[in-house]
Amino acid sequence: MALSLKPKSEISVESNTDPNDPLLCWVWDVFCHVIDNHGDLGVCWRLSQELARLGHTVRLYIDHPEDLNWMAPQWAQPNGQAPTHHGVSVHAWPHEVQSATLAHVVIEAFGCELPPRYLANLAKQASSTPSTPVAWINLDYLSAEAFYQNIHRMPSPQLWGPAQGLTKWFYQPGFTPESGGLLRPHPAPSPQSDPLTQVDQFTQVAASSPSANSPAPLKCVLFCYEPPALKELLLQLSESSIAVLMQVAPGRATRHTLQCIQTLWRTPLQPAGESPSGVQTPGQHAQFGNLSLEFLPYMDQFEFDQLLAQSSLNFVRGEDSLVQAIWAKRPFVWQIYPQDDGAHGPKLDAFLGTLQAPVSLQRFMRVWNGLSTQELPALNPDMVKEWQLWSQKYAKRMQNVPHLTQELVLFTEQIMASPQNRH
Repeated sequence: MALSLKPKSEISVESNTDPNDPLLCWVWDVFCHVIDNHGDLGVCWRLSQELARLGHTVRLYIDHPEDLNWMAPQWAQPNGQAPTHHGVSVHAWPHEVQSATLAHVVIEAFGCELPPRYLANLAKQASSTPSTPVAWINLDYLSAEAFYQNIHRMPSPQLWGPAQGLTKWFYQPGFTPESGGLLRPHPAPSPQSDPLTQVDQFTQVAASSPSANSPAPLKCVLFCYEPPALKELLLQLSESSIAVLMQVAPGRATRHTLQCIQTLWRTPLQPAGESPSGVQTPGQHAQFGNLSLEFLPYMDQFEFDQLLAQSSLNFVRGEDSLVQAIWAKRPFVWQIYPQDDGAHGPKLDAFLGTLQAPVSLQRFMRVWNGLSTQELPALNPDMVKEWQLWSQKYAKRMQNVPHLTQELVLFTEQIMASPQNRH
């Protein structure tokens, strides 16, 4: 089904226009509980912007909107009564959502519980005006497990509680053409901007300029939780025969790296630019053998996407950075979000089963995630080159999976168009 969207200037979200009109751009309410500010909020912010670029109006409700101060400083004004910027307004998560205009589409990100009064208002709207459909969708976590794909697009009728009478629909992102697909990278902020120049101001390479006698270092990005093998990796790279530049993301990755450095070399470090508030300055550098470490300040999403695209090897974590590492067409090592009950193990195995990646890379990921007691494979240029060739093929293959935002809009159109699916 092709999308044909009205210009935003022709749409009034306060008017009583017919949501069944296929040309209508809807009002979307996206709810996000921040568990890990980079991942949960990162996905919801990227989705909100993509919806706005399609012409929709988005209200993003977040329990920690202050994190957008660094993730999207040029867009965010999270003051609880935010004006709409480029189709997106940001609001602090309220105990009760009150709005003169109810949304046509409600996104419950990652199973967060919506305010009861808000659900009651939706149910009241559905029962009092049955001609006005409401699409309530649970946007789930990204997973390669078959179980998740089996419930994609499945309905969940609400038989009790404040939402009684409504239907919630499950939407499952994934890595196959049959799944809900993957988000795509942000476009450049403006035609005049040079993304590579933008990122370079945050990434001052510690090594000297490459020459015949001093080749360019292997450039890595480290964005992780607390991988068990990080200490082993740092020691391995410090003793490597090649120069390595490791650019460490702020937050948990920086803190864990500092702990490993203290254990390995008894060297206390306090990098600059650690705080996500205020003006950021590049962090300090450290050198251990052939390993150069650069501690990065917080970056917005577009800058971080570009950083991944410039790297030789990306260590990423969670969901949003994994997807962007795929589109970067660079080798990546993924750390899945660790769960106390061990549920992350089968999730990682399912993901590895979809990769068709070199054996050395799959082995590296299992050790990196603490799911194997084997020794961490030693990085070398030949191995990274093999991974690079694979990453380009994998990114091309992933182009065949749906564009998540566009597919989500099409799914919503189908819900709106089917009377039996409305509530």
